[in-house]
Amino acid sequence: MLKHKIVSILQYVVLTSFALLFLVPLSALILRAFSVPLKGFSIYFFTQVLAKPRNRLAFATGLKISSLAAFITIVTSLMAASALTRKKGGLQDSFLTVILMLSGIPYCTLVIPLYFILFVLHLLDSVCITVLFLAAANVPATVRIFCIYLESLPSEASENARLDGTGTTTVFLRIILPQLMPVLTGAFITTFINSWGNFIIPFMLLSSSDKLPIALAFFQSFSAGDPSLYGYLSAYALLYYIPVIILYLVLRLGVTRLFVVHRLKA
Repeated sequence: MLKHKIVSILQYVVLTSFALLFLVPLSALILRAFSVPLKGFSIYFFTQVLAKPRNRLAFATGLKISSLAAFITIVTSLMAASALTRKKGGLQDSFLTVILMLSGIPYCTLVIPLYFILFVLHLLDSVCITVLFLAAANVPATVRIFCIYLESLPSEASENARLDGTGTTTVFLRIILPQLMPVLTGAFITTFINSWGNFIIPFMLLSSSDKLPIALAFFQSFSAGDPSLYGYLSAYALLYYIPVIILYLVLRLGVTRLFVVHRLKA
């Protein structure tokens, strides 16, 4: 019993130490962003960041690219997973194995041959191509997750509803979809974060300044290397966090619970 308590205490100590390792630089970032020389605590650096039209455009472009990539990934993956889990054996199992293998490939390496293909086809500097590539890069892993989750769902409720004459669409919307909402929102958030923070793909495929997402715009500001910009860059970095935090709060803590409760009561 005493040994078990000691092991538990050590585990908490290790976890707390790791948490502090993340909190210390984050605290320094927050203090630097709100500390203005000769002014004390102020949001001066935040207003500086948002005052520039280029930064606002970069935020809007990043939100558009990340949201569209996440939406396309979710819709495509859900359709593929539904088709693959409907019938088991043979071609479906082989296809799932291929998807599992593809999900382990570092997709950033694929952007190099894609760059030359798009260069020959004169399709570089296209936001649509960038969105489609980001979506396709996240599809294999998302399909695999959806397949595993769909296979784990109990089939009794769906089968009883079909026996009662309920259509396939109604069964999906009222029975399957409410159970899928946690994994759907989780996959959307993951894909959004992967696209929001992705640097290599937009860097390779986009060149116009008015099409650059926030990751590239932040890198260009950071590469200036001026020590006087540390407060400005700290505020920029904190603003960079905000869309992801808001998305998590809205989807995971808001929409998911409301949707599930509403569907179960209906």
